[in-house]
Amino acid sequence: MKIPFIKTSQHGSSAHPMDCANHYNQFIKDALVADHAIDTGEQYSARDVHTWLEHLARDGKAERPKPDRK
Repeated sequence: MKIPFIKTSQHGSSAHPMDCANHYNQFIKDALVADHAIDTGEQYSARDVHTWLEHLARDGKAERPKPDRK
């Protein structure tokens, strides 16, 4: 696996490759947990979420949508 170059400062030094690998591994672990949560946890209608977000943007507060179950 090729690890990308990441600038960590304005002086152009790069992050240690192990730091990149650790971040990547955590990203994968988080993605797997999220994927499992989608299959087993609460799910929301996209329409309800969009309406909720519109109310939040307009009013600054809104009641959360009710979850839909599979």
